[in-house]
Amino acid sequence: MESKVYFTKELEKLAALVEDLAKSFKEREVAIKLHFGEAYPTYHIRPEIAKVIVDKLKELGFKPFLFDTNVAYSRGGRQNTEGHIKTAKANGFDFCEIRIGEEGEIVKTKGKLKEVEISKDLVEVPNMIVLSHFKGHWCASFGGAIKNLGMGAAMKNEKKREHTIGKPKFSEENCTGCGTCAELCPTSAIKLNEKATVDYSKCIGCGVCVRYCPNNALTSENYVTNMLVEVTSGVLSTFNPENIFYINVLEKISKLCDCNPRSEIICPDIGILASKDIVAIEKASVDLINEKVGKNLFKDVNRIDPMEQITAAQELGLGSKEYEIV
Repeated sequence: MESKVYFTKELEKLAALVEDLAKSFKEREVAIKLHFGEAYPTYHIRPEIAKVIVDKLKELGFKPFLFDTNVAYSRGGRQNTEGHIKTAKANGFDFCEIRIGEEGEIVKTKGKLKEVEISKDLVEVPNMIVLSHFKGHWCASFGGAIKNLGMGAAMKNEKKREHTIGKPKFSEENCTGCGTCAELCPTSAIKLNEKATVDYSKCIGCGVCVRYCPNNALTSENYVTNMLVEVTSGVLSTFNPENIFYINVLEKISKLCDCNPRSEIICPDIGILASKDIVAIEKASVDLINEKVGKNLFKDVNRIDPMEQITAAQELGLGSKEYEIV
């Protein structure tokens, strides 16, 4: 059965969609999971979009709050709660209560990891709207609703594990010195003499070298795409599916994620999507972007097919790739 994915370019119609999709919410408190952007310029989501959602929820009698977790890296302003809230307000998100997840809770996943640590706030809240700026990503091909939860709902130790699990193991015996890995590495972490050498201090664990090595000289336990999906499955396991929906914003579609200051716009604006199905909305977002530019955009710019992430999510039972645009 096809899942419904709603499309609009107008904020007034987005408000109407929120009213309709929130009818199944049973309790008053609603977490709006999003990325506030960094203290330096990035292509994060427009605060006006979040405000439309907040205002509609308040009008309906709900108690919304904007939510994210602190980051594991050192740059920017979101390493701690004080700096995170300051950054959020400076970027225009000063119209609603902001909560930053500090305490974690272990939840079960459906994949190989078995269990992961996510924010306790999301385990305890009854309703959630996952509001995502849809863009590219070095390690995951793209970042949408799955990455918003798979990385954004995880606690710091879990984030660090996600960033390191994709780092390759090198087999000198299998390496022929063909240079494919060095040519494709986005951070120049691999150099070629007679054999390839990996500088793990530069490696971001994207898995591109593992995917394209013709001799199996580079292997990895788990691609980042699969781990994001597993953590997302852990987050969703704590919710009634009727009490959560997803909004993907296809504006300022950039090559890299909303924490990367070296990104660039790679696709014209398209619009806003909403759905109860996380797999369907991700697939629809990718399809609309590919249709707009006439190619598999994120595979072209980030060397990773976006269908890896989407297929892994469907295989874990998170939703369906079959959808109908409304």
